[in-house]
Amino acid sequence: MPRQPFSNRCADAPTVVTVIVFWSILTLVLVATIVVFVSFYRWRQGALKRLVEGSRIEETRCGPVEYAQTGEGPALVVLHGGMGGWDQGMFLAEDIAEGFKVISPSRGGYLRTPLSTGRTPEEVADSIIGLLDTLGVEACGVLGVSGGGPTALAMTLRHPRRVRALAMASAISGHHEQPEITLNDWMTRILFSKAGGYALDLITWFLFLQIMRIMPRFAIRRLFNATEELSLVTMAERVEGVMRSPTQRDYFRRLFECSLPLSVRKIGLDNDLAQFASLPIYPVEEISCATLVVHGRHDGNVPFSHAQFVADGVPDAELFVAETCGHLIWMSDDRDATIDCIRSFFQRHLS
Repeated sequence: MPRQPFSNRCADAPTVVTVIVFWSILTLVLVATIVVFVSFYRWRQGALKRLVEGSRIEETRCGPVEYAQTGEGPALVVLHGGMGGWDQGMFLAEDIAEGFKVISPSRGGYLRTPLSTGRTPEEVADSIIGLLDTLGVEACGVLGVSGGGPTALAMTLRHPRRVRALAMASAISGHHEQPEITLNDWMTRILFSKAGGYALDLITWFLFLQIMRIMPRFAIRRLFNATEELSLVTMAERVEGVMRSPTQRDYFRRLFECSLPLSVRKIGLDNDLAQFASLPIYPVEEISCATLVVHGRHDGNVPFSHAQFVADGVPDAELFVAETCGHLIWMSDDRDATIDCIRSFFQRHLS
């Protein structure tokens, strides 16, 4: 058999190398994909397990209500915001919980409280009163955070004998549609998209938890871009302030951990957006219990006018303004003063 010319053998070499490189890259991509999916799957299963193990479900006259409870003392109901659940409420209450029995329910559509238990803030308020009846709690303080504000107002107005003190923190108090500063951010577009299930959880797990871990400065800036009205210089100072503070960075990480997996919160989030767009003008002048309003001056998600409405309308309401921040008052230089203000308020009026 004639031997292949040397020149032909050399010409075939690049082809062989190309094939080897191609299959090597493909193998690496497949292995990396498998590792990512396995990591995601384990995280999701673990997160769902912790959510179930950390809460209880009580059957109320309005339907099943999921909640968590901790501590001893006067009852303090914490109403979580959007993308939340009982876990977000418990997290936000950590620094003010001492001396109180903290009760943190999941509002209708969030986690294991079905939407049928309560769609409107009024229905959710009634379901929480039903939960208090089941637990044997006669009266309580109420802390409404962000999207929990309308339910807090509804509870106070519909059941005045049951609410001894009301605090509104960065809270919605009337008609509210997501502002352009929020809607125009590509990260929040994903949150408000129609995606669901594993796809939504995979995307948000990667964007929020992994990018936050790898590029925290970038992730913090994206969050502030969607929630605060600040100049570029002030924004940069805010980001660096968080980066320098282990406490604020830990808050940032845990806030997102209490917002995921998003698929089990999406029904509640979508319902919130629909409900907030059709809220009535609440007759806050009829509120007779002690009331505290806490709000960031530069809130780009829930405008400061929401705080002003309650502070001006409720007789003798107290107003605390966090001057250095926007929506995330727990994640700012005003953090300690804000926590002290809320804690002392409830200590004065519940103890």
